[in-house]
Amino acid sequence: MTRELLTRLADRYTFDGSPSFADLGAYHVPFDRLVAGARVERTIGAAVRRGERLVILAESGSGKSSIISHVLGPAVGGVAPIVVPVRPLEDGAVRPLVVADEILSTIPLYASEVATLGDTVAASGAFRRVTRKHGFSSGVGLALGWLRGDLAGELSTQIETEHAVSIAEKTAVLAQAFEQIQATGLQPIVVFDDTDSWLADRDAARITGFMRDTVKWLSQLPTSVVVAAHRRYLGSGQDRLEFLDTRVEVPSIGHPEGLGSILARRVQLNVQGTRAAGAGLAEVMTADAVEGLFEAYAGGASLRRVVQLAHMALNEAVNAQADVITADHIVAAQRSG
Repeated sequence: MTRELLTRLADRYTFDGSPSFADLGAYHVPFDRLVAGARVERTIGAAVRRGERLVILAESGSGKSSIISHVLGPAVGGVAPIVVPVRPLEDGAVRPLVVADEILSTIPLYASEVATLGDTVAASGAFRRVTRKHGFSSGVGLALGWLRGDLAGELSTQIETEHAVSIAEKTAVLAQAFEQIQATGLQPIVVFDDTDSWLADRDAARITGFMRDTVKWLSQLPTSVVVAAHRRYLGSGQDRLEFLDTRVEVPSIGHPEGLGSILARRVQLNVQGTRAAGAGLAEVMTADAVEGLFEAYAGGASLRRVVQLAHMALNEAVNAQADVITADHIVAAQRSG
């Protein structure tokens, strides 16, 4: 059964290092649980409900996106997250006018998704299983439940505007839209996830322009703001945080058991509803294999990279027709990757 289990986990891409944003929330194991004294998820959850603007700081691949997807995911009530697409912002300056256009385009897109899913899904706050990035990992949800009832249609009608209008006019339209969301008892939250890909550290003016100009502009609107950023963005310019109320730093995991909890969560979700339901990490990976992965993490590998190594080691074990992932498979994965 164990060999069959490993094959199943490999086929489902259980240890996907870069799952879709929707998948990340369910895969996430809170740092508040993994690290003694940590107040990461609790701080973020409380801050966004107060309408604050906050930055989540960590190295690339350390869990910023997972935290956001978990704290603002479909199982969380009272919030209306609006994730600003990153790709359109990569080639130009991240100015308020550009960001306004992206928010004004994103809300109708969400409304269209709700229309596709049906009123029952939107009204219940349910979510569909999606995997847009690559079709392997188990999709765990797209947070559209906040667009319940007639809110989707009302917002789409309300924000109809020409791209040629001024930033002042677009700001007024967004303010009305956010107020409409608040009137339903929800806190709107503008989310900038994965800014590592478009705020290059070599472009200090671009970083400062975003952190000060765009975040300052958003401070005029009735919305929370969440920015996931690399620690290097701060540099020596601490004034970049001038218009951010809260700063949350993602801690490091200090022990192999914490890393094991993250891997075990992946296993748990990918065996649900199968003959292997209830299988734990011990049936998949030896303790010294987990130690080997933790040594890579403690040596500087990102959490994303460690999960990728787990996937590579899983493939090594399947190809060798092994019954469990061992430390030797971890070593082989490190050599090959």
